[in-house]
Amino acid sequence: KTTIDSSNKSCYYTTKATSYYKFFSKTTIDSSNKSCYYTTKATSYYKFFSKTTIDSSNKSCYYTTKATSYYKFFSKTTIDSSNKSCYYTTKATSYYKFFSKTTIDSSNKSCYYTTKATSYYKFFSKTTIDSSNKSCYYTTKATSYYKFFSKTTIDSSNKSCYYTTKATSYYKFFSKTTIDSSNKSCYYTTKATSYYKFFSKTTIDSSNKSCYYTTKATSYYKFFSKTTIDSSNKSCYYTTKATSYYKFFSKTTIDSSNKSCYYTTKATSYYKFFSKTTIDSSNKSCYYTTKATSYYKFFSKTTIDSSNKSCYYTTKATSYYKFFSKTTIDSSNKSCYYTTKATSYYKFFSKTTIDSSNKSCYYTTKATSYYKFFSKTTIDSSNKSCYYTTKATSYYKFFSKTTIDSSNKSCYYTTKATSYYKFFSKTTIDSSNKSCYYTTKATSYYKFFSKTTIDSSNKSCYYTTKATSYYKFFSKTTIDSSNKSCYYTTKATSYYK
Repeated sequence: KTTIDSSNKSCYYTTKATSYYKFFSKTTIDSSNKSCYYTTKATSYYKFFSKTTIDSSNKSCYYTTKATSYYKFFSKTTIDSSNKSCYYTTKATSYYKFFSKTTIDSSNKSCYYTTKATSYYKFFSKTTIDSSNKSCYYTTKATSYYKFFSKTTIDSSNKSCYYTTKATSYYKFFSKTTIDSSNKSCYYTTKATSYYKFFSKTTIDSSNKSCYYTTKATSYYKFFSKTTIDSSNKSCYYTTKATSYYKFFSKTTIDSSNKSCYYTTKATSYYKFFSKTTIDSSNKSCYYTTKATSYYKFFSKTTIDSSNKSCYYTTKATSYYKFFSKTTIDSSNKSCYYTTKATSYYKFFSKTTIDSSNKSCYYTTKATSYYKFFSKTTIDSSNKSCYYTTKATSYYKFFSKTTIDSSNKSCYYTTKATSYYKFFSKTTIDSSNKSCYYTTKATSYYKFFSKTTIDSSNKSCYYTTKATSYYKFFSKTTIDSSNKSCYYTTKATSYYK
């Protein structure tokens, strides 16, 4: 028996579910929440839970053996249903392409790789992978990330990768390299005359992962006559004469406790727009009192709120954002709210209304440039989104008219869906459930239905007759729209063979 949930374009089988998910012994369908709950051995979304809720929005197939779909890099899968976890056993050569064995820690939804895993720091055997950057880290010869090791020796017993010689590429200034694998850093021993170009001698404090330079800082910062290094807080504190780098302080007092240089008088060079400077050393910030015409280049008067470490500007914002005619500052939320004319930055709003409570600019009319397909725009400031009213012929490229339901932050399109799904002749939109329901002719996508009846209440397309193309093994099809499933009546000798 087969239950079809067409919302996620998959077939769920009620007894012996060995086809789609290939690992469920029994399947119960809860049509009320549009999800398939599997009763036993269900390594579905995160591949290690016995009761699984399927998110049909991502239209993905998760397989129990050879999990090559979601993570796309496991060759064999062993399911331990007793502890609700899925352990992947061998060879991850597809997605990350560099792991020999993989153990899944289901508690934190991450894949930990057990052997030969020189990943981010390239010398630990237990590695946490940030899948968002989809990068391949290789186990031997770490010439990719740091780009400066000529030879790599992996000691898998203590989970560290020791790099032996030559660090002349990445930092370009070390003659010899000693690796302290305990703190995930490369410490360089001698000669720092290339990268920073201003240290005559280098002392490495391996405990805090930083290079502290001892004498002569006349090149990089170009403004300190003497340098005292406080290795405890990983910073160089300079004692006297700050006339070169910041180019605007006549006297410098260094507060080494908070890792910052506080300058006392005359700030006419770096920020180039303050006539007087008051330093509040307690909050590590320089507050400037008057005249902000140079750096931001668009404020005629400046009021400083030292409590929140920010400069609030009062009027005229015609230069930086280049599109505001008047500016009202809400100092409580550290943001500049602009009142009118937004024709430059977003390049598509004719008038702007600012809701200072949610720190966002809401634009009222004409959205023909950014999204390039709306003729009129209505702004719902309560949910910080721009809802567009008519003409959606560019972005989705298949709607002739658009009705916006601002309550659910989505654009619902009314008619003509001949481009995206490429198989519906008419479209009825049910804005309550954020979905497009198509009325007739489904001969392209599923390629096996001659007529289509849409039940908009359950967000699914039910197909009425002839299923000879997709599954290639049903002679007749009866649709029971009440339980959201397609029942196929005779002859199943082709698919399962």
